[in-house]
Amino acid sequence: MTKLQRQLYDFVKEFLAQHGFSPSYSEISNHLGIKSKGGVHRLVTALSDRGFIDYRYGRARSITITNRSIAGPT
Repeated sequence: MTKLQRQLYDFVKEFLAQHGFSPSYSEISNHLGIKSKGGVHRLVTALSDRGFIDYRYGRARSITITNRSIAGPT
């Protein structure tokens, strides 16, 4: 997991705990300082491919944290 992917994972996990729903791509972009939503999508897709998060393409605020341990192989 890259540093930026870890920052995204931590942000989503904390946001879910505080608000009960996942952050939007705009909120993630602002928090991480990424200028494009496409960049956020690439990070989300990478974490999903590695099994750390799930999301539904085309659905707003659909990111969820999986049960996969962050300490496991990346």
